[in-house]
Amino acid sequence: MYVCHCNVVSDKTIRAVIADGARDLDAVAIRCRAGDACGGCVPTIEDLLAEAAEAVRAPELVGLRQAARRRRQRPVAVPALAGSPAAS
Repeated sequence: MYVCHCNVVSDKTIRAVIADGARDLDAVAIRCRAGDACGGCVPTIEDLLAEAAEAVRAPELVGLRQAARRRRQRPVAVPALAGSPAAS
């Protein structure tokens, strides 16, 4: 998928420059020109940088954190209090 439409840069290219050592937005822009035009792709590039940094810091926790985020989105059942109309 194209992340930077101005310079026609895909997510694969951005991930590759991050894997090769780009650690911030400026380094990505220097290496592949993504993010150096209109700036519309900057949030996505920052997400890719954060994703890579998280995977380096704690690769075993990445899957656990994603699962925890999914669990937080589910509604939680709250038991009715004794004596309330809902408990009848």
